[in-house]
Amino acid sequence: MVWCPHTSRTTPLLAKVCSHGASGPLPHKKYKHCLRRQAAKLGPAQPLSQLIWLQHHEIPGAHRVLLTRVAPTQKPQTTLYHAPPSFYSQVARLVLVEKGVAFEPRVAVAGPPLFETYKPWYMHLNPGGTVPTLVCDDTVIADSREILHEVDRRFEGRALTPANPQQAEVMHRWIEHAYNLPERVLAYGSPRLRKLGAKVNAARRRVLTRQQRRNPDLAEAYAAKIADIERFMAEASNASLAVSLQARLGQTLDRLDRHLSEHTFIAGDTYSLADVVWTVTVARAIMRGEQPLTSRKNLATWYQHVRARPSFATADIYEQLTPWKLVPIMAKKLRVHFVLLVATLSAIVVLAMRCG
Repeated sequence: MVWCPHTSRTTPLLAKVCSHGASGPLPHKKYKHCLRRQAAKLGPAQPLSQLIWLQHHEIPGAHRVLLTRVAPTQKPQTTLYHAPPSFYSQVARLVLVEKGVAFEPRVAVAGPPLFETYKPWYMHLNPGGTVPTLVCDDTVIADSREILHEVDRRFEGRALTPANPQQAEVMHRWIEHAYNLPERVLAYGSPRLRKLGAKVNAARRRVLTRQQRRNPDLAEAYAAKIADIERFMAEASNASLAVSLQARLGQTLDRLDRHLSEHTFIAGDTYSLADVVWTVTVARAIMRGEQPLTSRKNLATWYQHVRARPSFATADIYEQLTPWKLVPIMAKKLRVHFVLLVATLSAIVVLAMRCG
């Protein structure tokens, strides 16, 4: 069904709701304005050339929409679904900023109270239910390691992979070292966060189980995510595993410190994807209250250099958890939830009065 949400008439330019979405226009004013702005950007209708995935993140329950006609001169649309303090979201933001990519950031709350990444619209986009997710035109990339390499390959700008094969191999090796340290277990398995993390993960499992019942078409994806959360809960509650991972992290930081005694950056004399990943890794260790730079002079010098780069602030790299930064985001999303709840209750009351 093709429809225009602000005229309630069919149109060759605007959108068709996906088969898993609503079957008619959603009556929220902001949603209508979103589509109207998108339509204005497209200009005159052109022959079908490509698909653009959209999701108005301010409107809970809104489903992905396809704009099926675009002007040939329109620039590619790049959207990053992310959560501001998320480790892997920071990796994605930092590589996009370092590469100079213009992108649209859309916050998808990965935890309480909204659990947006477990909602059907997001699970259709990324069945893993994780952040970040990068959407480039009709290409969806749902893994931060893949985002790293795809951004460097796809977009113009300074190369973040060394041309020298040996340096490139060093870069890949250090990226693997970072990704072999399970960040979520390091965080939730720490003594400071273990009890709170157990409660959050239990809430995640309840939300996922409820969504699985309500969305049988996504039952397999939800089952896989529930299994993943249960593995996570078991790992995070294992105190000996947490101690072992901390020891591994310390040993890896020691090796990196020795490596940096002979190099300005991790892969050589130029900034690379390895520096992106390790910038976030060290910053996260600082945020957990650890001292990764103590007694590691070369690592401290390197971190001082990468921290001074404009991308560090622009990409919003977290060295401490600052809940006040999340307040405007959560307030905006919860306000929309409240407005929709009031509208729904009002509609129910009106229908009840008419039926009465």
